Amino acid sequence: MSQPDEHGTPQQWSAPPPPQHGQPQHGQPSYGPQYGQPPYGQPQYGQPQYGQPPYGQPPYGQPQHGQGPVGPQSGYGLVPHAGPAGPVAAGHPGGYPAAYKDSTAAWLLWFFLGWFGGHHFYLGKTARGVVYLVVTILSFLTSFILIGFVGYLVMFVLWVVDATQLNRRLHEVNSRTFAANRAAGLA
Repeated sequence: MSQPDEHGTPQQWSAPPPPQHGQPQHGQPSYGPQYGQPPYGQPQYGQPQYGQPPYGQPPYGQPQHGQGPVGPQSGYGLVPHAGPAGPVAAGHPGGYPAAYKDSTAAWLLWFFLGWFGGHHFYLGKTARGVVYLVVTILSFLTSFILIGFVGYLVMFVLWVVDATQLNRRLHEVNSRTFAANRAAGLA
């Protein structure tokens, strides 16, 4: 179809020319740079860029003016001492508080793995846990000559004694953990 132009000559309908770079197509919203705005990726005047602090703030990880390496902006009461990753809290890798031991986990380990010393490993008593593990394995290996049953009897007595002392040991471990966290300023 043709339509006369302003001079009366017939014109063919044709598609509009392809949009230039940065111009929206007809009927579509514009997401690119607009007139008066810098192209994408160029900083705008007065706007902080990603990874940069707002105006008037020190760079991230740097102490505020008048503060030393330990202060309210530096984290969880970090104690500065030389280390490969910078200042960390004494006795706590990464500056995080040490976790407390759960009583339910300790009791379940005592019940199901108590003969192998599972609850002692959990409470940090590794040497005692190894003794339980070795005695249980030796008792099993020597049970065919009946001497292993003596080891089973000893382990059963220790298992019952551990049941009477597990809450006290759990409290001691958690008290030491709290004291270490408090000394590091993390509790």
